Amino acid sequence: MNTNFLYLHCDEHRTNSSMDVVCDNYLYSGVAGLKALWRAIKRDIEDGVIKVSGIPIPKLRLMILIGNPEEANDYIKYAFILGLEKVI
Repeated sequence: MNTNFLYLHCDEHRTNSSMDVVCDNYLYSGVAGLKALWRAIKRDIEDGVIKVSGIPIPKLRLMILIGNPEEANDYIKYAFILGLEKVI
């Protein structure tokens, strides 16, 4: 599993041209990074920037914090979590 993640805003179809690669200027890495990623997602949910469907928010939180954050893409709209492999 990837341990580094980017969090991107996008349109509902996740087209490449809509991906905002600098929406928050962070690379989320490790346990502290996953906690920060969850805080960013939670803030966007509360602010109505992204939408969640098909999963309770507590379950989404666990998926991001202790599961595979990329699997959350199946349940969020207007955002995308991109996993990056560490090469060195």
